[in-house]
Amino acid sequence: MIKPLPTNPANRHKILVVDDEAPVREILIRILENEDFVCREADSAVRALELLEAEEFSLLLLDIQMPGLSGLQLLPLLSERFQDLAVIMATVEDDRKVAEQALQDGAYGYVIKPFHRNEILINVMAALDRRRLKQASRDNENLLENKVRKRTAELSRLAALQRLAIDISIRFITLQPHEWAGGVVQSLKDLGVFLGADRGYLIEFSPDDRGVAITHEWRGSGLPPCPAIPQESTLDENLPWLARQLKSGQVVHLPSITRMPPDIQREMNCFAKPTPRSLVVVPMLMQGHLAGVVGFDAIQREAAWPEEIITLLQLVGNIFVNSLERQRLERERVAMHAKLLHSEKLAAIGQLAAGVAHEINTPIGFISSNLVTLQKYASRLVEFVQAQASALTHPHDAKITAQLEEARNNGKIDYISNDIAELILESLDGANKVKEIVLDLKNFSRVDEKEPVPADVNTCLEHTLTLVRNELKYKATVQREFSELPDIICFPQKLGQAFANLLVNAAQAIDSHGEIIVRTWRENDEILVSIADTGSGIAQENLGKIFDPFFTTKEVGQGTGLGLSITHDIITKAHQGEITVTSELGKGTTFTVHLPLRPIRTNLSATNPCQDKP
Repeated sequence: MIKPLPTNPANRHKILVVDDEAPVREILIRILENEDFVCREADSAVRALELLEAEEFSLLLLDIQMPGLSGLQLLPLLSERFQDLAVIMATVEDDRKVAEQALQDGAYGYVIKPFHRNEILINVMAALDRRRLKQASRDNENLLENKVRKRTAELSRLAALQRLAIDISIRFITLQPHEWAGGVVQSLKDLGVFLGADRGYLIEFSPDDRGVAITHEWRGSGLPPCPAIPQESTLDENLPWLARQLKSGQVVHLPSITRMPPDIQREMNCFAKPTPRSLVVVPMLMQGHLAGVVGFDAIQREAAWPEEIITLLQLVGNIFVNSLERQRLERERVAMHAKLLHSEKLAAIGQLAAGVAHEINTPIGFISSNLVTLQKYASRLVEFVQAQASALTHPHDAKITAQLEEARNNGKIDYISNDIAELILESLDGANKVKEIVLDLKNFSRVDEKEPVPADVNTCLEHTLTLVRNELKYKATVQREFSELPDIICFPQKLGQAFANLLVNAAQAIDSHGEIIVRTWRENDEILVSIADTGSGIAQENLGKIFDPFFTTKEVGQGTGLGLSITHDIITKAHQGEITVTSELGKGTTFTVHLPLRPIRTNLSATNPCQDKP
């Protein structure tokens, strides 16, 4: 006895028998029901369609020849509308072509009347087994397609994070120091939005782990800022489990805070409020030391990130720590550059000290001489005043009046009266010259310029020429060819140092006595300053190296090699300008400074030390 396929009694296979002859339907139904199949019957194709629409059947026994719509005409409709329905054709025609056509149109089997019980059951079992295999195959295909679709989405998401990591890396490389903080916040936002987080933050630790601070933060709409971290707190004391993971370089991923290990439940009290539902914390290791972390919190809903995303976030942590290291090195470089700049200023001041002393000595000399003369004048005036006081006691005594007149003539009182005013004016003029020299020297040595101010380049040059006058006057005649110029936004002291370096360089290039020509003019949107000398010139092979730090053609002990390097930095970096040089051996050298014009900033409050003094 052939047994049907194992089925759950509550879900036995239902078979629809379709034939226009009732006796045939009865025979088929009896055979099938004896094998525990559930059977229904229909006497036409139309009735069969009605039942198929109303109920679910596993198999259909279909007569080929029926009035109206035949079985062969119905078969293509069944294959199209009922994909899980197995169909066996039943007919009295033993026609090979008809059988091939039926099988081609989707029939699972083909039996010929008069029916044999075993033949019917074998075809039914085979059809149902084929139906089951077809369903399993389709389910597997769907499962595979879903897996492929899911994996494709994961790979696409991973590729998107890789592109984002590359973009962030490029962003950090191209950021200027003053743009870095904004770049970090934008990167936290980009990563947070990508991860579906609600908050992103960067926490930095001091080398001894005692100083902890949230230095940068991005948060979604409506979230309060993270509270300040107590400065006395340490990672090991407050978050021991988290500290162990991070110091080993592991990304901490908690998909659900409610399902955390018991030993870290107490650590959640240290997290910002509102407490996150999910979080991921990426360590930033700098030379094996935990320098900080980058973290992201999902607050509104839980978020589980795939392992590939977590792995790639480690790369993001490296990008952040590399950027932090670059910022640290940049700060050190800027500090060192400032020290070198100040040291070069001090060296220049030392070099100019003798000249400044000489320049001060001249006005101080005649001021001192005038004071000695004034002392003598004062003594004579006092004697004359005393004589006048004595004469006032005898106003009508001719002898005393004659003595007073003699004292007036002997003391040269009239001459003294006229000369005193001139002596005082000369002394005041000398004192002002000393004051100007000292003020120029003070401005030259200042390092506290924080903001650029409006300044007149011609005035800056004049003050610098005053300061280096003693360096120049024995070596060259200075010619000024100044054009009328608008003010520019600049750092006047830095410009003064640059001009001083160029002027002293020009004087040192002249062996005996020559000429230095200082010209200024405006060209389009630039102020140009040229300093030309008739000195020995610079060899062509050295022209490309003169702005390199510590490069010098002077003898040992004659220079540091920093003057022109610092001048180059002042012009190009501090003022976004340009400095060029042309030279010919034996004929001289010309340095040309290009300074861009910028709109005058009306909100500047700093005093401009290069403005003309009243």
